[in-house]
Amino acid sequence: MAESLEFGRQFGPLGFVPLIEAAAVFGFRLYGWHRMPRQGAVVLASNHQSFLDPPFLGATCPRNTRFLARKTLFIGPLGWVMRRLGAIPMDRDSPDLGGLKEAVGSLQEGGVLLVFPEGTRSRDGGLGVFRPGVSMLARRGSAVVVPCVIRGAFDAWPRWSPLPRPFFPIRVHNGDVVAPREGEGPRELGERVERAIRELWVASERAGGSSR
Repeated sequence: MAESLEFGRQFGPLGFVPLIEAAAVFGFRLYGWHRMPRQGAVVLASNHQSFLDPPFLGATCPRNTRFLARKTLFIGPLGWVMRRLGAIPMDRDSPDLGGLKEAVGSLQEGGVLLVFPEGTRSRDGGLGVFRPGVSMLARRGSAVVVPCVIRGAFDAWPRWSPLPRPFFPIRVHNGDVVAPREGEGPRELGERVERAIRELWVASERAGGSSR
C-alpha cells in the first residue's frame, strides 16, 4: 500500500480533464498503479461512492476504460456525456441483454470494464451489499478482475449534494489481480472478489486518507 503515483501529464477519459487539475482540486492519489495489467481483458471491480467514481477511476487507468451505468442516466446532454465517458447503459431492474452483450463484447476485445458490484452509490460512504454479476462478466469476457477501492469521493460529492465539493482528498487503491480458477464456479469467484475488495477497504484505511 506504500507505493503511490501522483498524476500530472495523463488525461482523463473525456480528453480535456488533466489529472494534474484533479490532484490540485482534490489532492488525488493512486495506490497500486502497477497492479493494473497493461494488456488483456480486465474487470475493474470497485466500491461506489459518488458520481466522481467513473471519471476518476477511468482516468487513473493507463488503458481505455468503459463502465456500466443505469439506463435512466442516458437522457439528453447527460446521455451524450455518459457515452463520451465510455458508459454502457444497463437496466438495473430487469434483464438487459443488449447492455450485457456490449459489456462482454468490450472484454472479448481485450478492454477494461469498470463495474460497481454494489450496483448503486453508497448512502454513508461505507461498503454496501454486493450483487452478483462480476464473476459472470469475467467468465464470459475471459477477463481477470482487479479489485479496487475509492475513498474520499463520498465526501467530495455525497448523494445529498447537487454539486461536487472540492478540496476533499480522493484516494484510489488497486489490489492484486484475481484470476478465475479452473473449475471454479461463479459464486466462488464472486466471493473471492468481494473478499478482496473488503480486505482492501480495511487496508486502505490504515494507509491514511479519508475514513470513508
